[in-house]
Amino acid sequence: PADTFGGTPAFPGRTGQGSDRSDLYTEWFLDCGLIEDMRGLLAAAGVALILLIGVGCGSETGGGSGASEEARAAQVERQEAKRQAASQRAAQRRARARIRREAARRARAVEQREQRAEARQARAEEVAALEAEEAAAAEPEESECDSNYSEACLDPYASDYDCEGGSGDGPEYTGEVAVVGEDRHGLDSDNDGIGCEPY
Repeated sequence: PADTFGGTPAFPGRTGQGSDRSDLYTEWFLDCGLIEDMRGLLAAAGVALILLIGVGCGSETGGGSGASEEARAAQVERQEAKRQAASQRAAQRRARARIRREAARRARAVEQREQRAEARQARAEEVAALEAEEAAAAEPEESECDSNYSEACLDPYASDYDCEGGSGDGPEYTGEVAVVGEDRHGLDSDNDGIGCEPY
């Protein structure tokens, strides 16, 4: 009997009598288009594989992006460390400059104090010299007149004075004088303090 399926031959155009069953199945697969379906499945599987590979590459790209972010962060940290180091060096230079300026200011202050002290000493010496000169000028010169007599200048070194117009023999003569000390020349004969009085 012929192979039937629901009253219809399972393999159209074939009676099945005297035919190889495997050839019949092959014929049937070809007639039903199952080979094309398998090709479609293989194509879909290829597309899926490509998508999976793309997802994997994307993941690797994402990992690379993370590594790049870490590298940028490390670079930023290095730059910040360099900036801080430069700022510290600048602060140290400013501190050293302030120390040098302060030392120079103190040295100038010491020098100015020394100069003022020297100027004061020089002025004091000048004042002392002027005072000495003034004192020397104020000292009375050694009198060239006999201090025992006034109102007339008698030579203190003369051996003798007599009154002018009198009988004395000198060698020196004087007019009226005031006797204020010792009348060593005997000019005040009446001891009234006036010598060589005119009569």
